Amino acid sequence: MACCRWAVILTAMAAGSEGKISLFRDNALPDSRSAAARSAVVNGGRAALNVTHSKKQQQLQDDPELSLVHPPANTLVEAKQPFRWSPFPYSPTAISGRETHSVNLHLKAIFASGLFVVWAIGMCHRFFDCHIIGVLGRSIYRLFDHIAEAAMEEHAENVAIKSEGWTCNFYTTKFPLLVGNKCSSSAAKRWMAMTKEQQEDFSNGGMWQEIRNALWCIPPVVSLVEASFSSTRRYLSNIRDAESTDDYIDRMIESPPILWFESESFHYERRGDDKKKVVTSTDRWDVQMKAWKDMSSWALSPFEKQPHMNLKWQWRLSDSPVVKVKVKKALLFRNKASADDYYDQLAFFTQKTKGKDKCHKVTPKFALDGDQVDGKERWYNLGLVRTPPCTRFIAVRDGFGSFVSSFVSLGVFWVATLLGMTVPYRFWLESKCGFATLTVVKAVEAG
Repeated sequence: MACCRWAVILTAMAAGSEGKISLFRDNALPDSRSAAARSAVVNGGRAALNVTHSKKQQQLQDDPELSLVHPPANTLVEAKQPFRWSPFPYSPTAISGRETHSVNLHLKAIFASGLFVVWAIGMCHRFFDCHIIGVLGRSIYRLFDHIAEAAMEEHAENVAIKSEGWTCNFYTTKFPLLVGNKCSSSAAKRWMAMTKEQQEDFSNGGMWQEIRNALWCIPPVVSLVEASFSSTRRYLSNIRDAESTDDYIDRMIESPPILWFESESFHYERRGDDKKKVVTSTDRWDVQMKAWKDMSSWALSPFEKQPHMNLKWQWRLSDSPVVKVKVKKALLFRNKASADDYYDQLAFFTQKTKGKDKCHKVTPKFALDGDQVDGKERWYNLGLVRTPPCTRFIAVRDGFGSFVSSFVSLGVFWVATLLGMTVPYRFWLESKCGFATLTVVKAVEAG
């Protein structure tokens, strides 16, 4: 299996809260390779990969199945590496500003909203004989009329085929002398030309009726689903005033980092044309730490200490009455010994849990106690998407009494969506909102 060819790959997600280390059994390599080139060596509790063949190194880099991302240089954890980079590195961002590429951000909304508007115009014409946009909508009116009339004709034809065919079949089998002209119609002939299986599967529906049903139902569903999954909806689901925002930042800063590893042993089973992942074993290891320190303010001014430069100051830099706030987390090691100890524990846990199945994956995890201060993780979008709480929210600078803040609400967003005005509302909201990415940085020291 292609997924089980190599030994140790570390994929660190700079913007996320988890990194992944995928470990696969080395005996899946061809026997023609040397033992040194295909064995994962753990020496002194540290993961080292002896790669001595330059062709193998190049093949590892070119393999499309492997995602080799930051940390810099080589993502393979080697014993000779002078310093071990954090799997959750700090990525400097703009201190304040506005969201960019708004059109690209809302391309799906533009498509879904356009589809919804066309649907609304056509439905009003069809059911209420109301021409919302006058002669400009003639093409839409004709499209809806054609599909509806074709579906009605198809339904009537199928009903006639089934009715006359059943009558013909009944008299043919029960009273053959009384058939007369009951089987002379084209509908009856089409029915009698079908096999028994085709007659049993025959229904009054058809292609045009399926097109009509899709046209009637799909556009509003697409629009509502897109709105539910949009970043605007996620921001508006969590609106805070200035005091609540500061309290949340304080809790995140005062919260200790929680580090752990999760392992997963699995294999793939092919069932027909599908390949299903089957997990056979999971384990967890809590990382031991000696001390930790919040470095969020230091990250904002690393070269010159500025006491006023902190996360509360950062989100207030915008002059906008409301600010979109995105909270990220980053982990730093206080020294080389701390980094080595972290990866020693990772290597020990990896060695302890591997070999239980054909494939093995170890995932470093990083969380803060503050992630859960507002309750359990929320399930948005009818349980389809699991979103950690408070990673995105809107902070209101001047209270909720201003004209702008009164329209910044989830209720207004849904009203605009139902009226087909979700795209103008989102662009208006972005024009009134500032944007700040707050990075909570924790430095840990090994115990």
